[in-house]
Amino acid sequence: MRMLNPVHPGRFLRTEIIEAHGLSVTDAAKILRVSRPTLSSLLNAKAGLSAEMALRFEKAFGVDMDTLMRMQNSYDIVRTRSREKRIRVERHKPAGFPTMIKYEVIIYWSEEDGAFVAEVPELPGCMAHGATQEAALGNAQDAIRLWIDTAKEFGDPIPEPKGRRLVLA
Repeated sequence: MRMLNPVHPGRFLRTEIIEAHGLSVTDAAKILRVSRPTLSSLLNAKAGLSAEMALRFEKAFGVDMDTLMRMQNSYDIVRTRSREKRIRVERHKPAGFPTMIKYEVIIYWSEEDGAFVAEVPELPGCMAHGATQEAALGNAQDAIRLWIDTAKEFGDPIPEPKGRRLVLA
C-alpha cells in the first residue's frame, strides 16, 4: 500500500535520534564522522539519505539501515509521482510489433492491489496492473506480447483474437 505523505528520513533522524539523544548537529556529525554541513542538509530534508549515511546511523545509534533506506525510497517515490505529469516520456514500441494487439482487455480498479488491473480473458493468466488506466493498458500490451512469445517458445496454441479491443469496468 502506497504512503500518501511519507516523512523525509532526515526529519525522522533529527527528532528521533539526534534530538532524542540530546545532541547538537555538530556533535552528531563528529560521532558519524561526516561534515556538519552534510549532516545538516540531510536533517533539514535538503539532501537525500545515502546508503553510506544510513549505515553510519545504524553503526552509531542502532537504527536499522534497511528501514532508513525504505523511508528514503518511499519519500522519493511519492515526490517523483507528484511530478509524473511533467515527465514527458512515451512508451517504447519495439519494432515489428503492432501498436495494438487486438485481444479484448478488461480494465478495472482493484482496492486490494491499489491499482488498475488489466485482464486479457482470451489469454489465460494474462494480466497486468498500473497506477492509471493508460499504464495498465500499456502493461497489458507488454504482457500480451510476452504471453504470445512464451506460447510460441513452448509450442502452445495461440488463440485468435476475437476483435474486441477494450472494456473499462
